[in-house]
Parts: sequence; C-alpha cells; structure tokens
Amino acid sequence: MTSFRDHDNVINPHHDEWHQSSERPEVSDGSVEPRSYDAEDRPSDDEYRAFSRALGPLPPDDSPRLSIRQQNMIRPDQYDKVAVFFDMSNLYFAARDLGVRIDYARLLDFLANGRRLHRAYAYMAISPEESSAIPFLTWLRRNGFRVITKPLKRFSDGTTKGDLDMELAVDLLSQAPYIDIAIIVSGDGDFTYLVDRAQRLGLRVEIASTPRYTAIELLEIADRFIDLEANLSVFALERGNHDDDLAHGHGPDAVAHEGERHGPRY
Repeated sequence: MTSFRDHDNVINPHHDEWHQSSERPEVSDGSVEPRSYDAEDRPSDDEYRAFSRALGPLPPDDSPRLSIRQQNMIRPDQYDKVAVFFDMSNLYFAARDLGVRIDYARLLDFLANGRRLHRAYAYMAISPEESSAIPFLTWLRRNGFRVITKPLKRFSDGTTKGDLDMELAVDLLSQAPYIDIAIIVSGDGDFTYLVDRAQRLGLRVEIASTPRYTAIELLEIADRFIDLEANLSVFALERGNHDDDLAHGHGPDAVAHEGERHGPRY
C-alpha cells in the first residue's frame, strides 16, 4: 500500500506555480477571482502516469466493472408477493379437454415464476357421499394449498351445482392489502368484475387458463394472460409414470383420474 509520504516523492514541476502563485485578478468589488488554468498548466501524460503509479495500481482495462445501474438490475417483479387462486372446476375441464393430467406442485411453481408466493388457494365442490377426493385434498393441504370446499348440490333433474366464485372473490379482495399480484387460474367470465375491482385496489391481476376456456372479456381486462396450453410440458404429468399412484388414489391428480371414470368432482 502506498503511504501519503510516498506521494511527496512525485515530482510535479507545476506545484509551485499552482499553489504559490499570488497572481490572481481582482474583480470590481475587491474580492479575488480564482485563477483559471489553461492547457499549459495541466500535467502531461507522463506526469499523470507517475502520479497514478504513486497512488497505487489501477485495475486492468479488461477487468469486470459494473455500473451502479448494472449492479441494481433485477427483475422488476422479483420481490412481488403473489397469491394464486385455483378454480379447480374450470381447470379440470380445461385439462380434460387437452387430455392431460396436472402436477399441481409444478404448476404452482410455474405460475409463481420466481416471485414470492404469499398463499395458494384451491376451490372445489365435492360430493358429500363419496370419499374419493379425500386423498387429493389431503395432498393439496400438505403441499401448501389453502383448500376451500363446498358440497356439490344435486337437483331432481340430475344436474349438479358447486359454485365457489363468491368464496374466491372474497378471499382475493381480503388479501389485496398483503399482495402485489393475484393470479386467477380460471377462464370464467364471471370473474371479470372481480378483476376490475382488484385492479382498482392497486393489484396486478394475471389470468392463467387455456384460450378455448377463457372468456374474451377476461382476456381483455387481465394485466397478463398465461397460456397454460402453450406450457403443458412444464406441469403436465406423464401417464405411464403415475398410473400406479393414481390407481390407488394418491398424488395430485387422483380426483381427475376418478373424474374420468365417474364424471367430474369439481
């Protein structure tokens, strides 16, 4: 390390001229105007290099040096808090239409996309007299999902109803003060007004679905549309590797497997 004393050894022929000259022009009010230097007063290149050597070695020209802006270049949404809301009924029919089964853990990671996951909600209507959904619901709860269920209503004409749109809307708006981004995994046009209200509260709302199962008005109002069909390779299960688990009612797609034989559960 170069000491301050080493600096005294640097020969600067202009030192006296710079620091001892008393020739400073006076201005009209009697004060002294600082002396301006021309090009002849500046040190030569050799003198500048000698002075630089005395101060210490400089990094080589090809050394990696980042500007402040480069050092601070991070993804704009890297620290955003995300909540994901799964409309399981809409997702089931979309997956059945595409002929795939879903790995929900990988799908959740794909949707979060490196951002901070606040919470994941799954909304399902289930038939109270059947227990085939229990392993699937247990898997969801043990893997970080907040599961909200409602009994599936059966009418005399054979139709069923299990709508959890209200529950999803209430949970999304109640979480608005704590998150930056809400992701609705559904293409249901009934959520259009919910998206509008959430955006008015300052949230960025993303819609994840397949184009064929997404309402036009929802596509138009969303801040971002995530095309699940175009990204199936990320989260779709390979049937051959999971047949044994699904046959015994285990794994995240057990309910969908049952749905293929007995109709949709959600």
